[in-house]
Amino acid sequence: MTFSPSLDRQIRYLGEESQRNIEKDKIAIIGDHESDCLLKDVLVQLVMMGSRDITLISTGRIQPNEYWYGMKLDDKEPGNFYRVHKLASWIKKVAPLVRISSFAEPTTDRNTLRLLEEMDTIFECSNNPYSKRIAMSAPEVRVYSVSCSGSRTSFHYNPFKRSDDAALMEDYAGISQSPIMSMTGSGFAVQAYAMQIRAQKDLLKKTLHYRLHNSDPFSAENEACKLIPGSLDDLFLEAIG
Repeated sequence: MTFSPSLDRQIRYLGEESQRNIEKDKIAIIGDHESDCLLKDVLVQLVMMGSRDITLISTGRIQPNEYWYGMKLDDKEPGNFYRVHKLASWIKKVAPLVRISSFAEPTTDRNTLRLLEEMDTIFECSNNPYSKRIAMSAPEVRVYSVSCSGSRTSFHYNPFKRSDDAALMEDYAGISQSPIMSMTGSGFAVQAYAMQIRAQKDLLKKTLHYRLHNSDPFSAENEACKLIPGSLDDLFLEAIG
């Protein structure tokens, strides 16, 4: 398999086998009807990382004068009044090797549930705890849960997907996502995914959870960003920092 030259430094770190795993991974990104900041940022980072099979799921509608990375999300084009349709159309133009599809359906829809069960990895990026519970119910699927507000972001991954995992994000319910904290939270989630792909046997068995407030500097000594026992500890902090 020939890789893009733009992935050269990443392949040196992850290895060719890990890069092949990233490219063949079937990934779903779930957004939120109120705000899709995290969905958009996770999408960009995964495409830049070399992901080739991505499905976007969100009922979020384009708002008046809404921009994304300098691009106006115009809702005047037929069928493009949902963000996920517009984003998928844009990705097809700038990254034609990516197989991307979009569904403007709630996670409670039966077709959506069947779709999630076909995935290898799910990034649940909404601020809706109920949506997170549904995503975590998908068997044999890795689920990365991330939420954010205007001042904080939280990320959670549990290989055993306990029923109470979604409760860790309940304080974000109904809150709009902020672009600044979205970039931070999406960075946590995608970096954790990359590092686990790199060492699947060990790290996919670890539980990760951390919270970060934007009023605190990010460092290994920052107690506002805590990792629970069994996390990636200094290795993950060093990679993110």
